[in-house]
Amino acid sequence: MASRGGPRAAGTDGSDFQHRERVASHYQMSVTLKSEIKKLIYTHVVLWLLLLAQMVVGHLKLLPHDQVAMPYQWEYPYLLSILPSLLGLLSFPRNNISY
Repeated sequence: MASRGGPRAAGTDGSDFQHRERVASHYQMSVTLKSEIKKLIYTHVVLWLLLLAQMVVGHLKLLPHDQVAMPYQWEYPYLLSILPSLLGLLSFPRNNISY
């Protein structure tokens, strides 16, 4: 190890820092997985918005029935799935797993 302006430790020329500049593989994987999860959450939000638009248009009868069908029964509980997705997005900036 080398100190600034001081003598170097015996047996080193100051170039033994290369192994410390690499990012551990599990941290690299964490960053990759985070970006993949974010993409999936954004895709889920887009699908959720499309489903919500279908429900609004179907219930308010803004378009004829042959263009937009009424939603199926499973689509109503699906609207609740936005909550875990939003909490997941909120947990990313600080790695807060409590969300």
